[in-house]
Amino acid sequence: MNDNIELLKFTIPQLLRWRVKETGTKVALREKDFGYWNNYTWNDYYEYVKKIALGLEKMGVKKGDKLALITGASSGIGAATARLLGKQGYRVVLIGRRREALDAVAADIGDGAIIEACDASDGDAIMAMAERVTREHGVPDVIINSAGAGKWKRIEHTPPDEAVAMMGAPHFAAFFTTHAFMKGMLDRGSGVLIHISSPVSLFTWTSSVGYASARWAMRGMHEALTCDLRGTGVHSCHAVFGKVSSEYFDHNPGSEERIPKIARTVRTLTPEECAKILARLVRHPRKQVIYPFMMRLYYWTYLVAPWLVRALLRWTGYKGRD
Repeated sequence: MNDNIELLKFTIPQLLRWRVKETGTKVALREKDFGYWNNYTWNDYYEYVKKIALGLEKMGVKKGDKLALITGASSGIGAATARLLGKQGYRVVLIGRRREALDAVAADIGDGAIIEACDASDGDAIMAMAERVTREHGVPDVIINSAGAGKWKRIEHTPPDEAVAMMGAPHFAAFFTTHAFMKGMLDRGSGVLIHISSPVSLFTWTSSVGYASARWAMRGMHEALTCDLRGTGVHSCHAVFGKVSSEYFDHNPGSEERIPKIARTVRTLTPEECAKILARLVRHPRKQVIYPFMMRLYYWTYLVAPWLVRALLRWTGYKGRD
């Protein structure tokens, strides 16, 4: 017992060096290759470990180095989270379609930024990106699926191409990115996946069919992942924020007026505020986070009395038919 406690005082590299010093010429492991057993001494083992460590150092990996990958990193919550994780010592892979915007975020982060300009809803582009990132930087410790778009419309005013585009981001963007790195995370036995969504993924309102469908699809993916990932060391997290002061409403005129008026009781968040919540979630993964408190209160009410929340959303929702 006391010997085990003493061992806890040392790091794994220190213990390896001690073992090599004490029993360097003894067999550390045996491996069967084409019917023949190969013996590897502790000295051999040490040389292999040293070569791997030097290779990682050449790649830029440092002590305590962590790698985060963020889709939708060119603006809003994605950009704010990238900057914050960069300050916290993460290397950050920035995914987005707008190269100039990614360059601006990378400039704020510094040497730890890795730019991968691509469309996250394009499966082939994501698979090619994942191969490059894994080869050059390793499997991300954290993936934040922040890419999202969409318009708030009734179904009769949502043509097929718009519906497909809305499913592309966030749902397929999150699906493709998660798929691309999942095997590496499972093989390593660790990882955090965070899927950023809207309150419409919890309860729906008028004039939001395509937008809501995409968010519910991503939430379904998250729920299924929590079943598959149990006991693997990889965590799936669903983060729901209320209204955020971002570029979304500038790019989608008419959307803001379709928010149910009851939402005015929930304060507007900044991307930086959301980033702090996400950084905390990276450190302490949970299945679901809903923020701010009033949004969480409405969700709790919905769980107990769904008819009441539905009625409030209907009474205060957008009444137009356009």
